[in-house]
Amino acid sequence: MSCPFRDDVCLLADRELPFARRMVVEAHLAVCAECARADDVIDRAETALRDGDPAPLGVVDPLLRRFAAARPAPRAALWLGAAA
Repeated sequence: MSCPFRDDVCLLADRELPFARRMVVEAHLAVCAECARADDVIDRAETALRDGDPAPLGVVDPLLRRFAAARPAPRAALWLGAAA
């Protein structure tokens, strides 16, 4: 089951929460393992991207593979295939 604070955790990471709501969400992180895990993943991703090394996150290669598989064929390849 997804926690109702999940969106707030993302907003917290983006520094888009008003002070009072930020305090509530930060307190919630201490008692909700799901949100604490999400906050940790976001923190690690931000650190890796800031350091210029996203590869240790283990998500770059799978994302690139999915992106490459979903990309349409280049127009030249489609034209050459139609001409054959």
